[in-house]
Amino acid sequence: YESTEDCNENGILDECELSGRGADLNQNGVLDECECRSSTYCDGASNSVGEGAVLSLNGLPSVSQPGSLRVSQLPQGSPVVYFYGNKPFELPFGAGVRCVSYPVKRLHPAQVAGRDGATELQLDFSAPPLFGEVRGSTLFVQAWYIDSGEERTANMSNAIQITLCE
Repeated sequence: YESTEDCNENGILDECELSGRGADLNQNGVLDECECRSSTYCDGASNSVGEGAVLSLNGLPSVSQPGSLRVSQLPQGSPVVYFYGNKPFELPFGAGVRCVSYPVKRLHPAQVAGRDGATELQLDFSAPPLFGEVRGSTLFVQAWYIDSGEERTANMSNAIQITLCE
């Protein structure tokens, strides 16, 4: 059997990188840079413009080269607060479901949905509250917003689980 896996798509087979310069600090046989993961869990509830707000991660969940969080499918002008915790959870909240367990930490600054019904927040691991989160940490992230439709109700996006890498 000859491995053909190149998880980071750099043209070097993983087994070659692992035997040479590739970092595998936890010695699990997987290149550390390939352990970056994000996945969606816990659906958002419908809102005044459709099926509900969608939270996503743009870029890799990397401490050294952080991406950004984006929420789309929001009513224009809706205030949005991103927050995270270290465990998943499900509890009715406003018109939606809170999917992140206490204690939660708020990501700053709060945002307002633009004409396109979206907001984006750059992640910064050099400043609180993300300062101190390290490679291998798993964050559970969600966005809370006020639906700026006629009823002005509190609502939640879907949630994403992010495992950080270097």
